[in-house]
Amino acid sequence: MNRIVKGALAVLLSVSLTACGTSGEESSLVLQEQSVSQLQQLETTISASVTTTTAETTTERITQTEPAALTTEQTSTVSTIVTTQATTTTALSTELPAAVSLDVRAIWIPATDLGNMLSGCDEAAFRKRVKSHLRQYQSLGINTIFLHVRSNGDSYYQSALFPRGAYWSANQAFDPLTVFLEESHTLGLSLHAWVNPLRCQTADQMTQIQGDYQTKQWVTAKDDRMVQVGSRWYMNPAYPEVRALVCAGVSEILAGYDVDGIHIDDYFYPTTAESFDAAAFKHAGAKNRAVWRTENINQLVCAMYDTVKSCDRTRIFSVSPTGSIADNEQEQYADVRLWCSESGYLDWIIPQLYFGFFHETYPFAETAEEWRGIVTNDEISLMLGIATYKVGEYDDFAGAGAKEWTTDTLIPARQILFADEMEGVEGVVLFSSATTRSLSDREQNAIRHALGS
Repeated sequence: MNRIVKGALAVLLSVSLTACGTSGEESSLVLQEQSVSQLQQLETTISASVTTTTAETTTERITQTEPAALTTEQTSTVSTIVTTQATTTTALSTELPAAVSLDVRAIWIPATDLGNMLSGCDEAAFRKRVKSHLRQYQSLGINTIFLHVRSNGDSYYQSALFPRGAYWSANQAFDPLTVFLEESHTLGLSLHAWVNPLRCQTADQMTQIQGDYQTKQWVTAKDDRMVQVGSRWYMNPAYPEVRALVCAGVSEILAGYDVDGIHIDDYFYPTTAESFDAAAFKHAGAKNRAVWRTENINQLVCAMYDTVKSCDRTRIFSVSPTGSIADNEQEQYADVRLWCSESGYLDWIIPQLYFGFFHETYPFAETAEEWRGIVTNDEISLMLGIATYKVGEYDDFAGAGAKEWTTDTLIPARQILFADEMEGVEGVVLFSSATTRSLSDREQNAIRHALGS
């Protein structure tokens, strides 16, 4: 897979905004409103095939929502733009915007959705389901798949290191990852194997594991390389043996399957409680627990990156941390600033920006700008994780923007358009596959056109 090259057009956009004296905050508003304008054009284009409200509805929603989420100065700026848009709506072109410049247009398929596809299927039926789903994603403009092949210390592929995944029945002789790879590559789609490095089975599931697996041995021996948090077991990243097992699992996948990359998400330290690693911390003789934990995660991520590159330099290692930079650093000890500024940790960073434009704490546009600001290494590509699962839902943590997803169900399409206009963003990833498939025709068509399909 060729390394993604940054778009010169995005650079020109940034230069032009700077030349006009536009602040970073105002730049976000400009790009946000550009996404609204483009989406208005999309609405006009698709109105013949689906029953939908027109561009005036989108403008009306912004007018109703923005005062609660923006400052007085920002409100004035947006109001001016909205008024201008309202007076020019009738002049909007019915042509689609130019093809998107996003190199990566991806979707996450979590283990729960994989499990639904596996349920009750022989290989032929499973392959049929996989092919149908992949064709649907491709029709939306998706070109990359992140498939969950280890969600809880398990495997949905042939593994000597981790037990069979709970959704993969013992009487299903076929290999789910092999089927997905064959069907994805036949369609020209890239497929990355998504693993959770530290999260393992529940306590009940652990008792059911048959076989001499290392994680089971640690639990049986009451070795603190495995720690129970609530009802679930987690590997303790403080130990070299744990990091070695995680990396061995990565090597196993790369050696046995022609995946295009390895991907991990935001499951690092599951708790800030000192009891999680008290013995390991004491044995290490470290003075600052937060610094020590952060270094443990840095070593894990660096080791996974090195493992991928030692197998094949062309394969991608990507990380999808939670959307809040502060939460990564303070709650999970994930040093995303370091990973985005220095070589040797990752190729792609994909923050989960599962926020609306008017989220009170983490508004999408401003949060995306914060992430762009910390990606200072030209070798690292920034993608934006976008939530389709929130469409139509009340967002309990969004403050004044809690109802945004219920009144504007085209937010994912708007965020894709925003990402396409934003300097330094090279892709988007939708979460999740199941919720994307369940969107209405209107909502899927908006995503389809936003992705240039």
